[in-house]
Amino acid sequence: PWLAHLTGAQFRGVTTVLSDGVIALWIRCLDANRDPIPWLKDAGSYSGASPLKYNSAAGFNPAISGTPNSFQYTDMNSTVPANRLPDSVEITIVTVDSQTLLRQATSIPATMPAVSGPGEVPAAVTQFMNTLSASNITTAQVFSTTVRLTNRAN
Repeated sequence: PWLAHLTGAQFRGVTTVLSDGVIALWIRCLDANRDPIPWLKDAGSYSGASPLKYNSAAGFNPAISGTPNSFQYTDMNSTVPANRLPDSVEITIVTVDSQTLLRQATSIPATMPAVSGPGEVPAAVTQFMNTLSASNITTAQVFSTTVRLTNRAN
């Protein structure tokens, strides 16, 4: 809400460029076991939630540490507390240098490969990089990091 009260000049004061040349971005929510959290639209009673990927207001049982793929959404009318963050988020970006952007902007794909679930992101990154390579864009770099969230669901 405080952000809504800022004027254009004030807003420019609280923004910054994180990276130039970012041509693709993927973000996946991960559970405590570092497994991708299933998309909400694929979960039983939330099936009408398409195209939602993750919604902190949805009820869920966090993953059981050491038990792969144990994250479970609960019934949407459940009394299970919601408004919880995932354990971590994985951020993957593809960047190119400014010269490549100037010379080959029209060769850069206008869209990223479609994915139908969080488990498909690594293959989509590979597919995107292969498309760049086929267009003779050889300076693209992939950067990926996982950020653990402090107010995560435990």
